[in-house]
Amino acid sequence: ILKLQFLYFIGAMPFINIGMVAGSCASLVAGCWRLGKLLEEGETEESVVVDKELAMLAPVGASAALLCAYFIGELFWALVIAYCFFGLFCIPFVLKPLIKNMAITTGGAAVVVALWLLTGGWVVHDILTISIVITAFCVLRVPSAKVYTLLLGGLVLYDVFWVFYSSQVFGEGVMVSVATAHRGHLSAPGTLIFPIGLGNHALLGAGDLIVPGVVVSTHYRFDTHFKRRNRELTVLSIVGFCLGMLTCNFVLDVTRTSQPALLYLAPFTIIPSLGLAYSQGDLARLWNGWEDASVYEQL
Repeated sequence: ILKLQFLYFIGAMPFINIGMVAGSCASLVAGCWRLGKLLEEGETEESVVVDKELAMLAPVGASAALLCAYFIGELFWALVIAYCFFGLFCIPFVLKPLIKNMAITTGGAAVVVALWLLTGGWVVHDILTISIVITAFCVLRVPSAKVYTLLLGGLVLYDVFWVFYSSQVFGEGVMVSVATAHRGHLSAPGTLIFPIGLGNHALLGAGDLIVPGVVVSTHYRFDTHFKRRNRELTVLSIVGFCLGMLTCNFVLDVTRTSQPALLYLAPFTIIPSLGLAYSQGDLARLWNGWEDASVYEQL
């Protein structure tokens, strides 16, 4: 019976949703690889520390940005320019451990940006988005589980409101409207596109990778700091993310309505990992922070 239920669960999901799960999880694994190389080189001051104040302001800032994008159509082109600029920086950053020659990687990034502008193809679109996701994975630095729980908790409420309830205020789902916006052949920047059949596609916002990625990167830093060779926390958080993606896609397939992905990704990514940390006696230092007390003493 369990086997039949499992087969039904998988069979109920379109193949492209399996591709979405695999692609998003592979992006987090690639982020771990790039962060590992960065830590081997010795991190610089380029890291952006997300403290409690920034975590609490994140839903407000994200809501303001979303409303601006919704009401000011011309901002689409500003986002296109920013998307291209970030792509020119992020692709060389991701490829640096593999290709040392910056001229080659920057030139390759310029080709990807040009192809996206000229064709709007989903492959080059996703290359740009994934490079930005991996860069954010490495650059954003959360010092404790307390902070990432606060961050994800607020952003779950943000996601739920703008996907489920904004239509009651604005007459349509603001999040869906912004995410599906396009100008000519260009889709909205900051999304991952997964084609479904002919002319159809599924979308996943970059934030749905970046925000849970903050949890995974924190666990990777924790495992690295304490020389955990098996990286149990990192692995469990990635597995939890995969289960959250599967659950989200299953609900999406059953209900046929847009879903706030963070509603599923946040608990699956956080709760099992905190349980493992508790069982290993690591919960206190993971929750409160384990690095330089002079930097994080108020956390």
